[in-house]
Amino acid sequence: MTRAPTSAVMVLAQMCMCVVGIYACFGWWSLKQERVATQPYLLADGRREKFRNPIVISVTQTLAGTFVAMSLLVLSRQPLVAPNVKGWIKNVLLIGLCAATASPFGYAAMSRLSYPIVLTVKMGKLLPVVIVGTFWHRTKYSIEKYVTVLLITSGVIAFTFLEESHEREDTGRSSSLLGFLLVFINLLVDGFTCSTQDVLVKRHHFSGNRVMFVTNLCASLFAGVALVTMELLPSNDITSPQLSSAMAFFMQQPEAFQDVATMGILNALGQFFIFQTIALFGTLTMTTMTLMRKVGSVLLSIYIHNHSVSGSQWGALVVVFVGVLLETSININSKKTKKHHDETGSVDHGVATHVEGAKKTKAV
Repeated sequence: MTRAPTSAVMVLAQMCMCVVGIYACFGWWSLKQERVATQPYLLADGRREKFRNPIVISVTQTLAGTFVAMSLLVLSRQPLVAPNVKGWIKNVLLIGLCAATASPFGYAAMSRLSYPIVLTVKMGKLLPVVIVGTFWHRTKYSIEKYVTVLLITSGVIAFTFLEESHEREDTGRSSSLLGFLLVFINLLVDGFTCSTQDVLVKRHHFSGNRVMFVTNLCASLFAGVALVTMELLPSNDITSPQLSSAMAFFMQQPEAFQDVATMGILNALGQFFIFQTIALFGTLTMTTMTLMRKVGSVLLSIYIHNHSVSGSQWGALVVVFVGVLLETSININSKKTKKHHDETGSVDHGVATHVEGAKKTKAV
């Protein structure tokens, strides 16, 4: 009877550690991301230009994540991969491809939609995670999970389409169908990434650090191949050499390089806490925590960059917040129940073994 409170305290302590790490790293990261993605830099020649090389940002972040994850594995004396586990290579390659392609779609959407709208739409990530998990990986979720997803998604949709009319007129981009299509593709690809990472943890018993390592390593390889290919192809409206363009931009504006490098470091540290969350609580819990981080990022963006928000939109954010709290409560209770069953099963197994031994002794 005394183990349940201790179990609850441990679960809460682990969750708090993950929440603080995710929010601190990605809260700062989101401010840097909005700066890099939406604000022009003053170049040395007097021109003002935006940084338009999202694949370079992606490579920077995945390389930093690879280094951090590899360091953690080496320090804990764990192998970088699990050669004795079968069937994981296909999933790892799928994760790397999805992780490498999701980021460019997200940055392309930010050039057509206001930043708070993009972040809020991306809070609907729970929906593609559940869809992909249900239909692709045949994962079963509880009814409470589906209710929580519906609640959060409805709040996200309400916030998106209740945007102030004058804000739409000022930006001239928020009603762009292409922008919403790009965000949807980004969410769908992220859904595949998260659901497949969950498969690595639950079916192939990958640790959080190993998932982080293989994800970032494969994403770096795919994005690196894309960068090299774009350098070799002739420049046109679809493809242009991003690596050389980024190097020239950094030479003109060192602040841009500092911002991109800071994003890489913060993203790598934030990923550490994300993958610890995946290993401890599963993908849906991790997604819920990052949803709350996005809520905080939206609030920071609204406050710092003075975006206008209607009263109805504030109500929609409250709905999202309630859904996130409900999801957190569900996961804490399910974690406590699982641990209690494990402890009970262990005791029952010990009693059964003792009884069986007694029977054998009597037979002798």
